[in-house]
Amino acid sequence: MIAEIDIDIDKKIILRTLTGEIDTGQALKLVQNVAKAVNLHPGYHILVDIRDTTFHPEMIDLLDIAAECSRQLIGFSRKIAFLIPDTEQRKLIAKMFKSFMDTEGFAFKQFIDYDRAAEWLVD
Repeated sequence: MIAEIDIDIDKKIILRTLTGEIDTGQALKLVQNVAKAVNLHPGYHILVDIRDTTFHPEMIDLLDIAAECSRQLIGFSRKIAFLIPDTEQRKLIAKMFKSFMDTEGFAFKQFIDYDRAAEWLVD
């Protein structure tokens, strides 16, 4: 997994881009890294681009990742958007993950298009 982080000061977005294969351990580490960036940039939204990744989680993995978001992002009241691949399998995974993130109390949504995601974040 290769990960890059960018900060869009104008739009107040922390952008994390991942490529390659992701496993649950790496996803949990991603949450921890994004939480560190959030602490350095309070008031910023989060945008995670996983369009160029491969990920085959089980339902329990998605629950663990959502729970880690809840532990690491205590008091986070901004929006989180994921850019996902335009495949039926990834859309199904995204739908399950969204339900877990909603349960954890996050304003969370997935997109295929960067511009729509950024628009939703800053709206």
